[in-house]
Amino acid sequence: MALAAEQGVGEVATEKIEPEEEEAIAALDAGDFVAAEAAYKKLLARKPNDTFAVLGLAQTQLMARTDGVDGAKVMQDALASPDEIEIQLQCADIEIVSGYLEPAFARLLRLIPLFDGAEKKQIKDRLIELFALVDPADPRVIKARTALANALF
Repeated sequence: MALAAEQGVGEVATEKIEPEEEEAIAALDAGDFVAAEAAYKKLLARKPNDTFAVLGLAQTQLMARTDGVDGAKVMQDALASPDEIEIQLQCADIEIVSGYLEPAFARLLRLIPLFDGAEKKQIKDRLIELFALVDPADPRVIKARTALANALF
């Protein structure tokens, strides 16, 4: 038994967490979204393909955008101003937080053909940020990505 313990047999493997991720988690626990975002960006600068960091950054940014927001008021404002980009972006964030992926994607996809230039890019970029929050193999993301590509080209 002693030999097995010395060799690490029978021990539960612990997952190594990156220092930047520890920093981000501590910042999130303290409610400091700015510090958490900076920590995830630092990790991504060092390890650009770290899927946990990509997801952590996307989640942190979503939490920062929705923290303290009155979801019911945003939904009401979105109904009253269907072509107001900022309100629709905020509403899509609320829908994502609430688990309504398809309505959030559809809300922003509807806006793509209505705008040009920087406004269209803003909508496209938010969609891509929201896609990062969901498994890329999820059929709802695949469908929305296809719709985005079709709307852009």
